[in-house]
Amino acid sequence: TLLQLTSFTNTQVWESSFRCDAGAQPVADDPINFVETVAPPALSLLVSEGSADDRSLQANLKKLKNLCGSQVAKAELARTFGLEDVIGADWPASLPVRCP
Repeated sequence: TLLQLTSFTNTQVWESSFRCDAGAQPVADDPINFVETVAPPALSLLVSEGSADDRSLQANLKKLKNLCGSQVAKAELARTFGLEDVIGADWPASLPVRCP
């Protein structure tokens, strides 16, 4: 899911975490079953101006944004963003590109 943020200056810290249902029963084969409500949030530093090192990532994100509402091949996504060690064989062959 790609999120579009309002414009900002300087830097922003983005904090994200899972919202776990209090009464939900864990599923044994769920790959993110390790997540708990007490886990600290993931922190990302957002910048208003990218550096030269970020240009290829920015270009790849723009290409992905152009696919909003469609699907992208798992292998292409993994290769483009260097996620081959994260996206495994158990993932679907294609993934939705959602842009709320």
